[in-house]
Amino acid sequence: MAEVVTGLGFVGAPAVATPVWTAVVWWWLVPFAVASALVDVCVRRLPDRLVLVAGAGLVVLLAGVAAAQGRPGAFARAVTAGLVLGAVHLAMAAVGGMGMGDVKLAVVVGAGLGWAGWACLVVGAGAAFVLAAVWVVVAVVVGRRGAGVPFGPFLIVGACVGLAACGA
Repeated sequence: MAEVVTGLGFVGAPAVATPVWTAVVWWWLVPFAVASALVDVCVRRLPDRLVLVAGAGLVVLLAGVAAAQGRPGAFARAVTAGLVLGAVHLAMAAVGGMGMGDVKLAVVVGAGLGWAGWACLVVGAGAAFVLAAVWVVVAVVVGRRGAGVPFGPFLIVGACVGLAACGA
């Protein structure tokens, strides 16, 4: 299953990349996203080694794309969006709503979505929360309440929704 999802991510990246050669940014994130989601589902943890390396690579790649395209404003927006989404998740973590791994992943996801634009950030982040809420409602209806919901996969899928809706 992981191989199929990773393959779909690699095939889908050029569809959202503008121009197409910037797909390398999204190709960088695909294996990290799949691995992070799987780990979070299995052990309810987002490993720093995955999230931080993904984020560092994303910053380097976005800086390179911004320099090549002459878009320093897009890079600044990406960094700002990452910090904003991270701050929102940090506030939720402070009241016990999620873990610090989710906060770190939110910074990475926010930067990626912010590169595509503020609307993309709103759509992607909103989709993550809506999908998680639907998951929780279904779990309650079928009687499977438990130790919480791994939010990382919802952040990642929400980012995919945002990028598909807005383009990158």
